[in-house]
Amino acid sequence: VAVARAVEAGSDAILCASTGNTSASAAAYAARCGLRAIILIPGGRIAAGKLSQAIAFGAHIVEVEGNFDHAL
Repeated sequence: VAVARAVEAGSDAILCASTGNTSASAAAYAARCGLRAIILIPGGRIAAGKLSQAIAFGAHIVEVEGNFDHAL
């Protein structure tokens, strides 16, 4: 729903804080709708394998210092 609303609003990107599964879904839907996906993750705390799906859909990964709450 959030990606559809971003398209309706004329956005060219979505932003998502995630530790894995949400980022994969967000990146997939964004790619399907022609939007860029920017994913914020807590630096050094997420296994690369968990982000592989988001990366496969072209998401831009940004590591944030601190824990998940800091990524929000």
